Amino acid sequence: MVWVYLLISLVAGALMPLQAGVNAQLSRWVGSAPAAALVSFAVGALGLFAYCAALRTQVPAWGRSRLRLGGFGLGACSERSS
Repeated sequence: MVWVYLLISLVAGALMPLQAGVNAQLSRWVGSAPAAALVSFAVGALGLFAYCAALRTQVPAWGRSRLRLGGFGLGACSERSS
């Protein structure tokens, strides 16, 4: 089983330069780096949403969630102060 994880990590590491090239091409096609980052993030978020929807993953209720919208630091501070 360790070999499977090793193979996955090697393939992921080998694909990182490909991602940089795709981002550079997207930046040229869109016209600016921030717009390309927004497109890349939006496509990734939609892909993750589709994956979670396909698996019917349960999303915790916001009121019971330990991690608030502010992120790790602000979420920890809001939990500690309440």
